Amino acid sequence: MKKITQNSSPSLLSEGLKLMRNCPICRHEYEKKSVKILFDKEISRLAHLTCGKCQAMVLTVITVSPFGLSSIGMVTDLSSTDVSKLWGRESFVEDDVLDFYNLVESNSNFLQLLSSKKNNKNLN
Repeated sequence: MKKITQNSSPSLLSEGLKLMRNCPICRHEYEKKSVKILFDKEISRLAHLTCGKCQAMVLTVITVSPFGLSSIGMVTDLSSTDVSKLWGRESFVEDDVLDFYNLVESNSNFLQLLSSKKNNKNLN
């Protein structure tokens, strides 16, 4: 059994991307230009893939450990730009959700205000 070292991780990470060569939705083969590496660390890589046929988007993490190569992917509606903007931001916690709920509940016109602000932005 070949020992996996940190020196072997860049080539293994590339191999991990090759394993993700078909769209999970339509099975179409990904084109190189549809693969965007968003973050590349010594032992892990975050990639965004967009299918050229059905436009399904997949976000995948590929990691190298002493035990081998592992990857996990998920279908998403986020573009690669969205992921880059959101990466590293602080997560929501339960109190944030409760605060938002209380705000909506305490203001009976909340949905009207939200709708009018959205419509005003679309006019500009």
